Amino acid sequence: MLARAFYALKDTKTPVVTTIVAITINIVLSFWFILVLRIGVWGLAFSYSIGALVQAIILAFLLNKRMLFVTWDFIRGVIKITISASFSGAIMYFLLKILDQAVWDKRLSFLDSVGLALPTSFQLFVLDTRYTANLVFLTLFVVTAGSLIYLVLATLLRCREIEILAGWISKISQREISLPAVASAEGKVEIPAPLSPGG
Repeated sequence: MLARAFYALKDTKTPVVTTIVAITINIVLSFWFILVLRIGVWGLAFSYSIGALVQAIILAFLLNKRMLFVTWDFIRGVIKITISASFSGAIMYFLLKILDQAVWDKRLSFLDSVGLALPTSFQLFVLDTRYTANLVFLTLFVVTAGSLIYLVLATLLRCREIEILAGWISKISQREISLPAVASAEGKVEIPAPLSPGG
């Protein structure tokens, strides 16, 4: 979205340069995470996220110098979204771990490291993700739970974006279709009435 703002300003050089910077950061961090720190394949996703974040920060800073848009309301909205996403992501990670049989079999449960443990009977509810159906079900369940948690937290924090989303959903549910004005034979402009839910 930030890159498209520069395109709208007829500036294609800035997004390209920042993209090259982000790709360079991604490559360097990927090698460092995998070959030096040996933190596993998730280091690739982490390095990509860091590169994208740096690119977004640079683009936002440069765009803000051209046209001031970073206000307190903007920053407050970003903080609320970050809080909601962080809690949602943490709970999704927790659910994904405790419901995956592979984690239990390999004794990799992160709960043990913090002095917590689930009852042995809980293993009856875990899924063997070696099977596609179980993996798909687990993914859908975790994504659905995380999305609902995010929406609830964002609503409680009164994020403006949730109000906008609710407005769109309300319009779609009521089928409020805005029709263009039509000129009649007499030259008068007539605006058709909105379609009723029945069509």
